[in-house]
Amino acid sequence: MKTYHTRGFSLTEVMIAMAISGLIMTAVLSTVIFITRSSKRVANYNDMETETARSLEVLAREIRMATAVNCTPVSTSALHILSAIRLRVPDEETNPSSPTEYQVDYWFRTEINGSISFVRQQVGSTATKILVRDIDPARDHNFVRYDQAPSNAINDYSTNQLQLMMTIQPNTHGLIAATSQRVISAYFVLRNR
Repeated sequence: MKTYHTRGFSLTEVMIAMAISGLIMTAVLSTVIFITRSSKRVANYNDMETETARSLEVLAREIRMATAVNCTPVSTSALHILSAIRLRVPDEETNPSSPTEYQVDYWFRTEINGSISFVRQQVGSTATKILVRDIDPARDHNFVRYDQAPSNAINDYSTNQLQLMMTIQPNTHGLIAATSQRVISAYFVLRNR
């Protein structure tokens, strides 16, 4: 009678197979984590770009339509650098034949967590709309006003152009590498003045 011996794996072979499998699984897992983080960074950057573009469009439309601007300088020594602006804007959507006017404020607000937000509030309303979040508090964030020359305007009457400057640092919660910052510097001309 013949006996058949089935041969199994030796302990050394099993350990080598486990080590190779572990290396492959580590490589696959680190690739998945890298792809997930990269897609989150891209989504973060896309959200930041979309929010900023929408905000600048609202601001640009109201600045172009504004019939008056009232500015709040950062300090008395630099009257052309502003922390807030108030615009008087005709409301042509409600009654195009005889438009009324509304006033709207734009300013930079410090949040509880220390970040800065760019906000809009219609005068007389308690609702404040946050236009841009996560502005870098360590970098300049303000308005600069110019006259027609263009040189720095020092009062509301001579203000013909406004420049908005801010640096956005998007939320990087859960990411090892931060999404790149977005520097905003946009000029707006007050056309109805």
